[in-house]
Amino acid sequence: MSIPASEREAMNSFFKAGQYAVVGASTNRSKYGNKVLRWYQDHHLSVTPVHPHETRIEGEAAVKELADVMDMAANPAEAQVSVSIITPPAISLEVLRSYVSDLRILAFWLQPGAADGPVVQWLRSQPKSVQDRP
Repeated sequence: MSIPASEREAMNSFFKAGQYAVVGASTNRSKYGNKVLRWYQDHHLSVTPVHPHETRIEGEAAVKELADVMDMAANPAEAQVSVSIITPPAISLEVLRSYVSDLRILAFWLQPGAADGPVVQWLRSQPKSVQDRP
């Protein structure tokens, strides 16, 4: 099965980041948020778990807010972060609303289950420049 060119381009853009964040990372190894975090680790990518209550997940220092990931960069104004979102859709929508215009974020990846009708509808209502982000 071949990946459509637009999806391949989006994936390539996503993986050009110097830093990755996993919003919805979990300490529970059976949960998808933990599996995604470990995938980044297994591929030797610099990753930060984002969780409102945990301080460490899979040996990585966790942060409470996505903004904290960009603030940790050597030059926060030029941070290039790609974000995997693995949260219930209502939380995903909050994250997107808060950060979709933040140019320090290179791309978002909504993992399965992180989006529903209202998330998709909100994304479609955004200016074309936002919709075209990887």
